[in-house]
Amino acid sequence: MCVMADRGFKHVEVYLRKMGVLLVRPPSVVSGAKLTEAETKETKQIASVTIHVERVIRRIREFNMLKPHACLNLSLVKVLGNVITITCALINKQDSLIK
Repeated sequence: MCVMADRGFKHVEVYLRKMGVLLVRPPSVVSGAKLTEAETKETKQIASVTIHVERVIRRIREFNMLKPHACLNLSLVKVLGNVITITCALINKQDSLIK
């Protein structure tokens, strides 16, 4: 299992590793130093996947089923995970993100 994050999320790497999860993030750069060719290639690959993740997040935010519930009654919090799961399943049935 992998988790994608920005450069600033170094502190969660140890925690994720204990859980058997790989943290995927662009390589860090020391001030004034340049990325190696391999690091540049890795950064581009991560950026190309990040674009698709951001598109999925946008679809989730724009999903009409969630709009009326911007103010959520506390009694519904226990089913919120199920609502998000169903939303993601329905979004997976939409047209492809990649054209």
